[in-house]
Amino acid sequence: MKDGTIDSTISQKPFTMALVGLKALDDIHHYPLKPLAQDYSLDSFAPVPTFIDTGVSLIDKNNVDTMLNIGEDKTP
Repeated sequence: MKDGTIDSTISQKPFTMALVGLKALDDIHHYPLKPLAQDYSLDSFAPVPTFIDTGVSLIDKNNVDTMLNIGEDKTP
């Protein structure tokens, strides 16, 4: 991206995906759906979502350095 070979890319948010996924599993474990085997994908009043968007980030030459530095240890 820095030299222009790649224009941009998409970055998913793995922490958010894990957090939301584990929260959904925990909810289903502690509050089981009745009946569990039902196809909730067509039910407009479904107790669980059919699709969960955890978000993405567009990375290009303007923010690639910022994204590469996220999570680095800043202690001297």
